[in-house]
Amino acid sequence: MENILSPYFTWWHLIHTAVWLVVIFLVLKLLSRWLALGRIGGATMGGRFQRSLQPIVEKILLLFEPLVALSLGTVFVFIDPVLYGTIVLVLMIAGFSSLKNYINGRFILLNNSVANAKRIKTKDGEGIIARRGRLGLYLQTGGGLRHIPYSILMDSSFTLISGENMERFWRVQMAPKEAEEATPKKLLGMLASSPYLDKNHLPELSHFADGQIEAKLLFLHERYLSDFVQVMGELGWECNVKN
Repeated sequence: MENILSPYFTWWHLIHTAVWLVVIFLVLKLLSRWLALGRIGGATMGGRFQRSLQPIVEKILLLFEPLVALSLGTVFVFIDPVLYGTIVLVLMIAGFSSLKNYINGRFILLNNSVANAKRIKTKDGEGIIARRGRLGLYLQTGGGLRHIPYSILMDSSFTLISGENMERFWRVQMAPKEAEEATPKKLLGMLASSPYLDKNHLPELSHFADGQIEAKLLFLHERYLSDFVQVMGELGWECNVKN
């Protein structure tokens, strides 16, 4: 018992562990970002390599993030088990609700079906997933944007509705009229300033080998589709709307 309560790590161990874990985490985030933008694997096998690798990296990130917190928390506690163990225990009790939502969210988000633009039905209603947060889903409903904690989804269950029109979500294939304009960064800047898109949903881009980019967009209203296509055409992008 005395050995368990004795210091096992030092602050140097904590700093060393934190540096390595953060570096690995940032590398994974960068890899995920590059895959989303088509900078890795976009021209390999028509983009199939990119589309196969991206969900794997995202799942690794989902599991690696709590692993980082658990590892750092363990090292921190064993610097002084009595003092820091008590501090961590008090924090866990105080933040139990948020911690429960976070852990339940890891399990829910491992399901590829729970993705942006999917329609979901809960006991309190239904809506379209606009954003997946760390503690809950943000649903676009008729009454506006609504936050649903993951614990509620786990406790009351939910249903993913497929085969229905996603209302204001549209997939738009874009091709630059000039090669020098074909950068996801420039396109993201144009989309971010577009008055026709809902700012609560970040555009999701997929890059293809032929230079085309497919964007999953949330419009403020379906009637803005034609205006959006016209404006993007004037900015040098040919658009093909899909649903």
